Amino acid sequence: MAKREIPMPFRPTRPHKNKSTGQSLDLRKPSGTSTALTWRKGKEIRRRCVGVLECSARSCSFDLQCAPELRRVDLHRQLKKSCLCGEPLRLRECGVEYSLHIFRGGGHFLNSGLHTHPRYTHSLIHRPQQPFQFTENTFRLPILLNEPYNVSDDESKVPEPDSLHNEHELDEESDQFNDTEGEQEQILEDVANDNLDWDALDEQEMRNDPEADG
Repeated sequence: MAKREIPMPFRPTRPHKNKSTGQSLDLRKPSGTSTALTWRKGKEIRRRCVGVLECSARSCSFDLQCAPELRRVDLHRQLKKSCLCGEPLRLRECGVEYSLHIFRGGGHFLNSGLHTHPRYTHSLIHRPQQPFQFTENTFRLPILLNEPYNVSDDESKVPEPDSLHNEHELDEESDQFNDTEGEQEQILEDVANDNLDWDALDEQEMRNDPEADG
């Protein structure tokens, strides 16, 4: 039985000209530097899409679209795994080539065409001492921002804190503060009166006894 040749995920290929942009995608050797001023002289990263792993049965209801592994040995192991319906998996090649030029101003992306397969729905991951298992991919939805609006005078204002919103507590705190202030004034007045009393007694003692020390 002849073995099926599985293509390498990121193998070099002949130059390809993009029909939409007219740019040539030469995937034969890397070139450029990320500090270049223009994207044409920037560091070039070249890749080619391997394809997708899918069920070989047309009547499969699971419709798995799995991402192929990059290494050939892992890809062989993936193909030995059966679909959730029990049928064997197959590799559907894509071959879309793309190139990313990284330069000082950012990045410039070139694509040779559209992918021939839908978005990956599952991953077939191999964990140490465990067989390959299907893992469903979770796609993050974009963040939706609320539409801006104008606040008019008729609309409710921002609520104040509870401690400032309770007038009863404010009255009690104000009364308590006034009471404390009154007590302090009374204490100072009493001390002043006591000092006056002591001064009067000292003056009287000095008058009665001229030899007493002041």
